[in-house]
Amino acid sequence: MYCETFTSDLLAKDMSGDARTAFSRWAEWKVGDQLPKASDVWASVTEDQAAYWILLRPVGEEEFAYEFFGHGVADAFKVDMLGKTTRDLEPDVRGVLNSLYASVVRSRQPALAIHRASYALEVHLWERLVLPVLSADGGLRLLVVARPRAMVRDLLNAVMDASPVGIAAFQAIHADDGEIVDATITTVNRACESFLGRDAQDMVNKRLLVLFPGIIQSGAWERYRKTMIERVSDDFSYYATPAGRWLNVKIAPLGDGFIMVLTDVSTLQNALIEVEREKLNAQRLLSELKNEIAQRELLESNLRRISSTDELTGVLNRRGFDEVVGLKVKEILERREAATVVVVDIDRFKYVNDQFGHAGGDVVLRTIGGVLAQNIRAGDVLGRMGGEEFMILLRGTPLERAWETAERLRMIVATTPIQYESVTIVVTASFGVQEIALAGSLEKARLEADRALYAAKEAGRNCVRAYGVDLDPLRDIAWYGRPGDATETAFVD
Repeated sequence: MYCETFTSDLLAKDMSGDARTAFSRWAEWKVGDQLPKASDVWASVTEDQAAYWILLRPVGEEEFAYEFFGHGVADAFKVDMLGKTTRDLEPDVRGVLNSLYASVVRSRQPALAIHRASYALEVHLWERLVLPVLSADGGLRLLVVARPRAMVRDLLNAVMDASPVGIAAFQAIHADDGEIVDATITTVNRACESFLGRDAQDMVNKRLLVLFPGIIQSGAWERYRKTMIERVSDDFSYYATPAGRWLNVKIAPLGDGFIMVLTDVSTLQNALIEVEREKLNAQRLLSELKNEIAQRELLESNLRRISSTDELTGVLNRRGFDEVVGLKVKEILERREAATVVVVDIDRFKYVNDQFGHAGGDVVLRTIGGVLAQNIRAGDVLGRMGGEEFMILLRGTPLERAWETAERLRMIVATTPIQYESVTIVVTASFGVQEIALAGSLEKARLEADRALYAAKEAGRNCVRAYGVDLDPLRDIAWYGRPGDATETAFVD
């Protein structure tokens, strides 16, 4: 706050008429060091003149109580200080005035201060003549003549009305306990009229919450109160329905109130909304694309499964077996792991088809495929090569152990009753075995396992043969069936 103080040759200063008259009466009633009484100086003051007079009583080293506060000063500053003290002033104003008043108390001599005051977008240059006087009981008082000397409101109004941003100022309304309960609109410019959808004459000197009750529910009022109470600035944006545009709101404390600056940010906000909309659309399209890809992958997976699965038995078909085994063998070779190929062929399957038809043959194939699948390990691979022939890749299994596995499978097949209509069918199978490492390659192992299968067939069927190795000494082959609910058991031999 700007302030310039004079303590000598006051009559030579450019004082207002009221201040000059008051000083002359003070000097007239002062006798020696004896200060004049306040009532003597006040005696011929008119009501209009008294509107700009203040009477202060010292209540501390640098604190003064207001015993009289002219309504002209109260109207200009939008606050009545009667009954209050200088402690209730804004910090910057309080410091300057307390210092001025304290200097007069110490010197017991008049002082003239020229200071600038800003409030509600009005800037006043004030003169403040401070006269030390005595009360009726002899106590020290300060008689202050406070008059505005110049005002630059016209310039501010011109600047405000030419501004493309909305500007409004507000004065706090206090309850008896001092709490801020509302605010008076003191100033609005033309842009603000447009933004808020109201004429200035309908807003100025009106209560904010009466005109705009919706700001309570929106939370804006609490932000305004915080700015006035805590003396902090704030910034937010909202959509103004009357104006049909997005407004950015900046608020800052001003005197016992706040100032608001409104800026039209519709172009930016709409661009941001459009960007967000495009982002959401892109996310939606991406989600749809991901779903489509997932569905396509699922479809392709199903197609691959269908194309690689034998429809009748549910095990891999030749194509599927070749694909899976090709990958497995590559891994097996890299790990130098033992692996063996086992070829399985159902004995005399033509007889089954001749006796029971293709429907009966399908039941036999489906059953044997299931038996083989259930009795090998998860890492092994089973496939139907066509007709009644199956092939198995046994991982981590050298030739002798593979022969033992094949023998176990042979016995399970031979002892599995197959129910078809009213007949229980029992079939056998022949097995050919060859280890990949011994053959030198997967392709050669398959050929040699197939030759071993032919050897098993020539040996009487229902037996296991390993290529080039006699692991199966001559033995008797026992045939037996398991009676069930069927009325007849057919042994295929």
